[in-house]
Amino acid sequence: MQRNVPQFIEIEDKIFGPFTLKQFAYLAGGVGLSVIIWRSFPLSFGIFLISPIMGLSIALAFMKYNSKPFIDVMRAAIYFIFSKKLFLWQNPSNKESIKRRDAQNIENKKVEESFNRQNLSNKSFSRNEIADLANRLNNK
Repeated sequence: MQRNVPQFIEIEDKIFGPFTLKQFAYLAGGVGLSVIIWRSFPLSFGIFLISPIMGLSIALAFMKYNSKPFIDVMRAAIYFIFSKKLFLWQNPSNKESIKRRDAQNIENKKVEESFNRQNLSNKSFSRNEIADLANRLNNK
């Protein structure tokens, strides 16, 4: 028995003419708020308030950034602005970090000296030697 698999389930239905429910809500909210401002303030001052509101409502309704709705971008921006940011700086003059750095430099010099002592251009390496070298580099 075969069953039909639903397709295009991620596409929203166009309920209000060419607009989806979300688009219509954003546009209706922007127009409604603009009408309230237009009635409350003089037109010369109201235009300065109406234009960003209509721009935001149009952006919320139609704009996508990296194939994500603009509301997600706004939510991420607001979260980033108001969340705590903790930047930690580790002092490089710390004795422990100096010891670690010196130990790494000594190990690096040992490895370089061992490579310089051997004539590597004519030598072929066995699997065991390569595995040993990989272990030494991983344990570094």
